[in-house]
Formats: sequence, C-alpha cells, structure tokens
Amino acid sequence: MKRLIVLGIVLGALIYGNPEQSSRVFKIFKDKSLPVLKANAEYREELEYKMAELAAYQKAIDDITADMERIEENAPICPMTGNKAITIITKDGRDELRAKSEVLEEEIRLLEDKLKE
Repeated sequence: MKRLIVLGIVLGALIYGNPEQSSRVFKIFKDKSLPVLKANAEYREELEYKMAELAAYQKAIDDITADMERIEENAPICPMTGNKAITIITKDGRDELRAKSEVLEEEIRLLEDKLKE
C-alpha cells in the first residue's frame, strides 16, 4: 500500500513537472510560475524603459502646449480693428498622449509593486 502511494506521488510529480506544451497543466504552470521566475533585473529594466517612454510623452505634451501658446501670442493683428486674429486649432494630439501616459503610469505602478514584493 505504501509503495502504491509513493508511486502515485512520484507519477503525479512527473506529470506535473514535465507536461506537454499543449496540455492544460503546462499552461497553468507557465502562467503561474512565469512572474515568479522573472528576475528583478528584468522588472527594473522594463520599469526604466516605461519611465523613459512616459517622460517622452510628457515632453511631447509640454511641447504641443508651448507651441499652441506661441501661436496664440504671435497671431497676426488686424489692420482695421487692431485686434489679434482668431486662431482655430483643428487637431490637438494632447488627449491621445494623455491617455497613453495614464496607461503607462498604471503599468509603472504595477511594476513598482512587483519589485517591492
């Protein structure tokens, strides 16, 4: 009886440890173990990359804002009324950049939490 129990445990460990790649056990094992096996150095590298990308988005937003302010300040003056011309902005890409920045900020928070663990 003891041999049967030991044999069952050994077979179970072998099946769990060496599953076929298409099996459900392999997929569960891969999904659960991959974050644990990922080194902190990889998380730090990914974090640095995402922070650099976030800084680039923030700089782009600041540049677009500065360009719009400069365009409004340098608007031509009407010779008859003396008022500045009305500036119409047809395309403003800041909203898309802000949305991408928010997604990146959330990803950065998740990576920082993983590094703290």
